[in-house]
Amino acid sequence: MGSILFDSRASEVFHSLVDDRLELALAAWETLSSALAGLLLSFIVGTVFSVALSSSDLARRAFYPYAVFFQTVPIISIAPLL
Repeated sequence: MGSILFDSRASEVFHSLVDDRLELALAAWETLSSALAGLLLSFIVGTVFSVALSSSDLARRAFYPYAVFFQTVPIISIAPLL
């Protein structure tokens, strides 16, 4: 018995790519737009956060320890806490 992943011939895969090109293009556009929106949001939040930390002593004292913590601990160990 063959694997499900390898039961198709290359020509079938190519024909599927051609036949479903509109659906694949829409899915690619949705993925790209979501990624760009996330990048833009992270840029805005990061810029605001950095300006707040650099201009306000109260914000620096309140959030700087967390910023140092998030930079020193691997993200894989923090992810379940978020």
